Amino acid sequence: MRQLSESTRESIVSGALRLLATREYDRVTTRDIAGEAGVSEGTVFRYFDRKEAILEAILVDRGRRFFADLDEILDLVDGPYEKVVALCRRHAAFAARNRDLFTVLHRESSLARPVRHAAEIKALLGTIRRILADGVDQGVFRADCDLDVLARSLHGVVLMLLFWEHIEGAPAPTEAEFVAQAGRFHRFYLQSSLVRPSGG
Repeated sequence: MRQLSESTRESIVSGALRLLATREYDRVTTRDIAGEAGVSEGTVFRYFDRKEAILEAILVDRGRRFFADLDEILDLVDGPYEKVVALCRRHAAFAARNRDLFTVLHRESSLARPVRHAAEIKALLGTIRRILADGVDQGVFRADCDLDVLARSLHGVVLMLLFWEHIEGAPAPTEAEFVAQAGRFHRFYLQSSLVRPSGG
């Protein structure tokens, strides 16, 4: 049996991602994916036993890239406010570099079937909430702050910006521009939750 190549697998996954960003899942065939990846349909099935497995690979592989070194990055930053800003900047930069992935995630979420990436979203929200809770304990964020609402609001910023890109039909901003736009919203949400210095 011919040995499987990681580069061929990546070509299949990347090709499928490009197609799924422009078409509904049910309208993309394994033949389409093979053509986009530059391989035969038989090769696709040597790597993935069904089309759904390719979609799962997209969601899992790309999700892992976001979380790969997240703990190390957060360990380099002092203070809960700075940590949550760093996490939000990373999320925005990842979204800017992976617009196709976020399009596929949105489509998958809107279908009447279980959301395959729910665990990753919950993990990210949990990380944001944990940092915010540390900030409450350290007197950085207000004790009456609804941490779940704040965490979801911070997470939702990139989704909102990507949605408006689609609605407005304007050219996509650069990664730096996108991160800067997201940062304005992140700071807006965070500023309203900070403990105000006495007499300020």
